[in-house]
Amino acid sequence: MQVTTELIKKKFIKFNNLMFQGKLPLLPIQLTTSRSYLGRLRMKKQRTLIGRSACYEYVLQINTKFELSDKKLEDVIIHEMIHYCIHYFKIRDTSAHGKVFKHIMNEINTHFGRHITVSNSEKLELNEDRSHFAVNYVLVATLPSGERAICVSAHTRIFFIDDNIDKFYKTTSRTWYGSIEPYFTRFPRSRTPRLYKVDEEELSKALETATELERKGDWIRPKK
Repeated sequence: MQVTTELIKKKFIKFNNLMFQGKLPLLPIQLTTSRSYLGRLRMKKQRTLIGRSACYEYVLQINTKFELSDKKLEDVIIHEMIHYCIHYFKIRDTSAHGKVFKHIMNEINTHFGRHITVSNSEKLELNEDRSHFAVNYVLVATLPSGERAICVSAHTRIFFIDDNIDKFYKTTSRTWYGSIEPYFTRFPRSRTPRLYKVDEEELSKALETATELERKGDWIRPKK
């Protein structure tokens, strides 16, 4: 299927009328070949006089690097339209995919038979040789509070982070994974131990296609 800006525009108008009461203004649409996301709502932000953040110049970006079914493409567009709705109408949410986002998502999935997810990612086939897709080396740690946090390591710093994580954080368990999921590319590739707390539901979804790794001396490889 050939993805064009005109195709995305037609789908945006269709879902805007169907799911958002036609209240979302049409925004510029861009096609991208980034390796890090399927869709993204880009915007500019500035601080107001009272210290709040105001958003403007929205752009809907859709990735054409992946071979998506028509249904999946639509789910990606709707996912970004939910973000657009929340930002455009200045609705406060608990996080990027917080309670408001999940409520709208679940309502749409229930009433319109969609399969939108918070991570906006799944096992994907690239429109090119898959070997060119970068592997993320991800340390998943459980904190004493029960929360989970991750560190996406620079490839040359895996062993340094593994050897030194205990000097920086208290953890109750740690596991390394290899993954090509776009979800992990939103985090910086760390050269030093640095954990980021993550949403449990988003992480679990992203790990569904990940490969658990084990360290053997100076090698890290898929766990047998």
